[in-house]
Amino acid sequence: MDALLTIPREATPAVVFLRSEIPAEHPSSAILGQERLGAGVAIAPDRILTAHYLVMGARKLEVTGFDGRGREVRRTAIDHTTGLALVTLEGPALRPARLRDDGEPPPGMPIFMLTCTRDGERKATTGHVSAVGPFEAFWEYMLDRAIMTTAINPGLAGAPLFDLDARLLGLVSLGLAAVGRYSLAIPATAAWWSRAWWTAVPRTARE
Repeated sequence: MDALLTIPREATPAVVFLRSEIPAEHPSSAILGQERLGAGVAIAPDRILTAHYLVMGARKLEVTGFDGRGREVRRTAIDHTTGLALVTLEGPALRPARLRDDGEPPPGMPIFMLTCTRDGERKATTGHVSAVGPFEAFWEYMLDRAIMTTAINPGLAGAPLFDLDARLLGLVSLGLAAVGRYSLAIPATAAWWSRAWWTAVPRTARE
């Protein structure tokens, strides 16, 4: 239990709050709404990963760091294949998370989820990896590899998923209704080999 209690202190500075405004005429607004709140995680001092539907079609995007200070959005890259978005920022440097890139997390591995519930408030929960494998949804969304966990997201979408060493595993994209599979995370490593990431990510997130 002591190890679990120390994880938020190391991981929390990497988690950011997102708020986006989407015009009514955008196709996604009818289903996802015109205002979207979520979380993201810093993978470099000036870049964050988040779930792509949080920023899709946004005409205005606000990003607030753990320090309560806003960052100006310079550009956004959306990858519809993985369901991730990379947001490049200007402003005070963020403290990036470390990436776990030594293979897929095995079933049963303890994990930690940390997210925002609103601007300035974060909540966490723990659980285990229940499965890693393909995922397909009825709305024609498919992942070759997805991480299913027993943890229930305590807040907003885009929550980063960590191992017990506070290394980034993925980003929570969906809540699931299956017993023992309460949340689905997109592996963060999917970003490294996707062609959508036309700007190289510094090694900070990999070390």
